[in-house]
Amino acid sequence: ALFTYAVSSDSALARKALIDFHYGMQPEGLTAGKYPSVYLQILSTFSLHYIYMLWEYYKQTGDKETLRLCRGDIDRILDYYDIHIGKNGLVGGLEFWEFVDWHPSWADCGGTPRALQYGPSTIINLMYAYALQCGVQLFEATGRPGLVEEYRYRRKRILDAVQRECWDEEKKMYREGPAFTQFTYHAQAWAVLNEMVEEEKAKEVLLSAINDENCLKYSFSTAYEWFRALAKAGMYDEIREAMNEWIELLELDCMTCPETPKEARSECHAWSALPMYEMIRTIAGIEADEIGWKHVKIAPHMMNLNDIQGTAVTPYGNIDFYYEMNDGKWNYSLKIPEGIQATFYFEDGRTQELSSSGEYHLS
Repeated sequence: ALFTYAVSSDSALARKALIDFHYGMQPEGLTAGKYPSVYLQILSTFSLHYIYMLWEYYKQTGDKETLRLCRGDIDRILDYYDIHIGKNGLVGGLEFWEFVDWHPSWADCGGTPRALQYGPSTIINLMYAYALQCGVQLFEATGRPGLVEEYRYRRKRILDAVQRECWDEEKKMYREGPAFTQFTYHAQAWAVLNEMVEEEKAKEVLLSAINDENCLKYSFSTAYEWFRALAKAGMYDEIREAMNEWIELLELDCMTCPETPKEARSECHAWSALPMYEMIRTIAGIEADEIGWKHVKIAPHMMNLNDIQGTAVTPYGNIDFYYEMNDGKWNYSLKIPEGIQATFYFEDGRTQELSSSGEYHLS
């Protein structure tokens, strides 16, 4: 859905998916992983993605009607996780398919973290904490202050437990479980996204993962969270380096993005289309700064490029952009549609308000 928003102003398909997940809610408090379908499949972790998707859809559209229809599902899912918190304060024993990533070392356990064989998974606990934060924002938007305070308390409790039980001072990373010493890019990324570590500390944790050859790397299915953690830490050179994995697909004669670089079940997979998102949201740096795109943040990160030209789609129309390096100096040309105000962020820290529609030429 996020990748669709980057190239289309039509959010109808995303809304249809959310409604399907709503009707796929099961008595246990989780939604079906795909609905409707010939057979029932439940991935407990995908119910958290349903919550993320609701928040992202609301940010994109400002549609409170759909949010109100589905908001009861949020509490049911988060309550399911809450009742599976053990004595150490961490979520464990969720049942169903606790899928996280198709990492080769997890192939024999169906893409679920190996830490689950020994107890709770740090990744899943931090995914739950992030879903609680999305719940805070969603219920703030729909006027449920009591649940907002409850979710904040529950989130702090989970994050405190992860810090207490899973931080490894020697490695400067979070273990993949309190009693399991495997380390993953995933756990470090979710820690950054949950703001357990920030600024220089966030960079230190992410670099610890990159520099540790035994740290399990993301695959295409979870690259989005890793890229968002790098962006949050301001590590754009590392994003550029990571994008080489998609460039290398050309050497495999790929014309589309496969589910995984090798031995893919699908040769054209939605979750692998991440560069489409990065080109618009990170390199061109165009993203909504307010609910429903009333205000836009434009903060280019050109990495090693000398120019870029394209179009960012918004619900109010297209933002056309052309950035070019001339004589060691960047020149930015933008065309802003009616109904949008924007702030442009230069890489040297300056900002400029683009307070009305029209063409702008900045340097």
